[in-house]
Amino acid sequence: MERLRLRAAGRSERGPVRSWNEDDYRFSAEHELVVLCDGMGGNCGGVPASKTAVWATLERFQVGDPPGWDPGDEDPAATRLREAIERADQRVQRVNAVLPANGATIAALHLDSARERVTVAHVGDCRVVRWRDGQLARVTEDHSLIRALRAAGRAPTPAQLQAYGNIVTRALGFDERFAAAELHGAAAVEGDMYLLTTDGLHDALADEDFESILRRHARDLQRCVDLLIARSLARGSDDNATICAVELTRDPAPRRDHGRSSPPTLPWLYSPDGPAPEAPERWRRRADTAEGWSEFYRLVVGDDDDRQR
Repeated sequence: MERLRLRAAGRSERGPVRSWNEDDYRFSAEHELVVLCDGMGGNCGGVPASKTAVWATLERFQVGDPPGWDPGDEDPAATRLREAIERADQRVQRVNAVLPANGATIAALHLDSARERVTVAHVGDCRVVRWRDGQLARVTEDHSLIRALRAAGRAPTPAQLQAYGNIVTRALGFDERFAAAELHGAAAVEGDMYLLTTDGLHDALADEDFESILRRHARDLQRCVDLLIARSLARGSDDNATICAVELTRDPAPRRDHGRSSPPTLPWLYSPDGPAPEAPERWRRRADTAEGWSEFYRLVVGDDDDRQR
């Protein structure tokens, strides 16, 4: 019998309101991993944060387990994913030290094919839902002020929803106390489908929107992704909208890695070791100018020209 593996499709849209797309995602077939991030910071501030978080999370799986690594009593796959997000938080903190007011929320899913286990992790309000046997189920709950109010038995007023709807209680890049990943483990079931989304997509849609599309197109991942993006924009999403859809399958057909961005290339910004880097003097002088931000954006994204689309 073929081993279980992930088949994935993803898409991200800037949307009609924002000038920048601060979302990012990456699927790694080799590591059976999908990571999705929503950058924070305004203008292009969230771009380096989300890009850093995505690639730092993937890097933990690329470099493998360190010598003498021992997960203890924790599930090994869950430990790796938790450590990956801790690494991402440390890297985004480094970016934040150079360019203040940057941060990111994150959701990630990893399949341990050998043990046939799925592990989901998230920080903030990126969401993961599961589609199984025609039923939609929420895997994660937002780390948000609105959810905290509801958990305390207080129904938020319309004014509170308007004022505090985007405030998260956990995020990467500020303080490790506020970046603890919430982990969920489950048996991997062939045919299950998981959707990872940013708030620009799921805030514009109801469960019924997901269900109506998934019932018709669940086996065509790219079609599902495209239709959900289109519906969120039609419903008036005013934020970047991003979704990754993954299916658990035994189909041995070749797969390819894909995502929005190429690996980070700025050593002074993404340096993994040593003291926190300082931005070159020219960025400190020009950081407050529109021209300076535009030049910085082009330098950060490198060949990722599609970010503005």
